[in-house]
Amino acid sequence: MAEKDIIESMKSSGYYITDGHFRLISGKHSDTYVQARLSLMDPEIRKSFLEISCEVIKDTNPTAVAGFTIGGLLLAEALANYLKIQLIIGRKRPKGIEWLNKELLKSKTRLILVDDVLTTPAQINRGISSLEDTDVGAIIAILIAVDRSATNIELSFRGQSIPLYRCARLPLTIYDPSTCHLCRVGIPPTDLSNPETNFISVIMSQPPDKFDFILKGYEKIYIMQEESQLIDEIKAWKPWLPVLLAGLPIPRMEEDSRLIRFVSHLTLIAEAYKIRLGVLSEIVGQLVSLSSIRVESRPVGCSILIGDNNAIKRILESKARVKLPYRVSCEKLTNMVPHFDAFLETNYVMVLDNDGNILDLRRLISNRPKPYLEGIELLRFVTLNTPSIGFVLRRGRCAISVYWKGRLEAVGELSQRSGLWEFSRPMERIDEIEKIPPRINEFLVTVIEVGRELVAKGHGALFIIGDISGLKYTSPKIEIEAQFLNEISTDDLVELAKLDGATIIDNEGKLVLTTVIIENKEEDIQKFIPAFKSMHGGSRKDTARRTSIECPGCAAIYISQNGAIEVYVQGKSWSIAEAITGLSRA
Repeated sequence: MAEKDIIESMKSSGYYITDGHFRLISGKHSDTYVQARLSLMDPEIRKSFLEISCEVIKDTNPTAVAGFTIGGLLLAEALANYLKIQLIIGRKRPKGIEWLNKELLKSKTRLILVDDVLTTPAQINRGISSLEDTDVGAIIAILIAVDRSATNIELSFRGQSIPLYRCARLPLTIYDPSTCHLCRVGIPPTDLSNPETNFISVIMSQPPDKFDFILKGYEKIYIMQEESQLIDEIKAWKPWLPVLLAGLPIPRMEEDSRLIRFVSHLTLIAEAYKIRLGVLSEIVGQLVSLSSIRVESRPVGCSILIGDNNAIKRILESKARVKLPYRVSCEKLTNMVPHFDAFLETNYVMVLDNDGNILDLRRLISNRPKPYLEGIELLRFVTLNTPSIGFVLRRGRCAISVYWKGRLEAVGELSQRSGLWEFSRPMERIDEIEKIPPRINEFLVTVIEVGRELVAKGHGALFIIGDISGLKYTSPKIEIEAQFLNEISTDDLVELAKLDGATIIDNEGKLVLTTVIIENKEEDIQKFIPAFKSMHGGSRKDTARRTSIECPGCAAIYISQNGAIEVYVQGKSWSIAEAITGLSRA
């Protein structure tokens, strides 16, 4: 195959883009990008690169080939197999290149060093210098799949010049960001994530028909390089990726994708509780699928507890009067759950072991906790007191709640605004709130969960948490006894909060007032906002902002019936959920 043919093949396959705007890993900009690593994962194109490689190095007589990048190793391995010579495997490390089988290098070894892309000599020189302390006899050639260098590059090893061979030459036009003409005309650059490790971003940016060979390519190289952490990540993602590629409405990934962080966070929890890798991502994928299933036109839901099943059962003593198949895998959730539609997710929970086997169906009712708890509050209690994780898919909503250590840890929900699945961690967002009074963030998670329930039922609300000394308000329409939040069911809080007026929680986490109308002090507010005239009346949102200014020791939470949830502290707001986000009211 000729060089021009392989270039056209890369263009037609989408690996060579000539009409874009890219921010390269180096920080420089370019209007073209070559995905040489991906093209070398493509079996047909790799075969073409191998043909050209054999042609250009035919007179070198190597006894070994070496590679340390993903694409470089793929081409080096193909070349070693074809020529029946040794393959030397390297991997990048902060201090240089580590060669895993350098003992194979001898004084008579004639080595070809292979790389996928050459733009500047920096990377290939790292590879050359790392071979200085080995027994290799000579580096007789450098082989590059795609040469993007703008000038001729001179390379040497132990004082001897090294010939440079290439399969294809595609000079790269590079712009400094300060002088980039594409930036000047307002075209935003696409950030290129590091394809050496961010394999999920790469896979999800490609058409589904390329998924199989790209994943196999990464897996093959990580095994060769003995990258155990990356191998584990692939295992964790494997059950999840087919769900994404099945046509479910999930956005394409970027390096900082919330979905990547979401599943990676679950993986860390799984490791802490010795849950088999991949089980939690499998559960999430199955729940996403279940969210679109209906039984006789009714949506389904379910609750799941996975972890130390003996500890779970000691709290949840009451079994459901039903027999489950023996140790059925969580991979069968979409087949099983619709048949248990009569068991409400707030009343029953499936108990799974650390390997993801469904062992039991238990009632969410127990006399052990004091005060008495049931439903989702009891599920939360279990995750607080046992090494376990809870998942809840509420029927009628395309939303998944993840509970850990007694709190709402993560949320996945289908956005009505964008039509895509969105993933977030409430605590991650709460931790960003500045000047939040001590301990209040502990109660914010509960209030946010109540807020999500209110939105799902079409209600708005206003919560005030913390020190409200000096705040004026009307007498409550409903007198209640002060009680801690963990003593009140979510459903009861929803029913109280949806009534007209604000619900107030003190610094200790006690619900002390509800159905009160707040009357802000105009003169106090004008100290902060002199131009603002009348501060009385107004919407919940205005009241939340004004109250947070008037009472700097509190947080005010505004919940709109259209889905928005905002936290105000000292007049500044943080959005927890956007309007019309992910809570279906089907």
